[in-house]
Amino acid sequence: MAREQLADFLRQAYAVEQEGAEIYEAALRGLEDEELRDEWDRHLEWTRERAGIVRELLEDLDLDPAVETPARLAVRQLSETFAGAMNSARACGVPGAVQLVAAAYVVFAETKGDECWEGIRSLAGTLRGDEARIVRAAHERVAKRDEQQLDYLAGLRRDL
Repeated sequence: MAREQLADFLRQAYAVEQEGAEIYEAALRGLEDEELRDEWDRHLEWTRERAGIVRELLEDLDLDPAVETPARLAVRQLSETFAGAMNSARACGVPGAVQLVAAAYVVFAETKGDECWEGIRSLAGTLRGDEARIVRAAHERVAKRDEQQLDYLAGLRRDL
């Protein structure tokens, strides 16, 4: 894989995790179910940790995490659209509307984040030397905990 492709993919993964945290934050505003709030608070913290891991991965590969790319812009715009939809649901005043809309977007964000980490796992197999070791180590930091996240996501999808 060309270095620029690697950089673009990892920057997109970083944006997905950052914006996933933004989606959780927007979803938590006005959430009525306290049990769900506690659950989503935990997932928000894990999403922030995963964003930090991708940032460290970029830095360990001597790639600037702040470089703006078309994919990062698209991810950010999608997140802003989701936040706007949640605000609209909040404004309509219908009980449970925010929670239903927010849950759909949380599922989307979690699914996209999981796809990125699966891509990172696959990527480790295509690289050689230090790059492979660095990418593999980052993936291993999240793999076990992400199994629990996938179980949660399956249940949330089923509940919707």
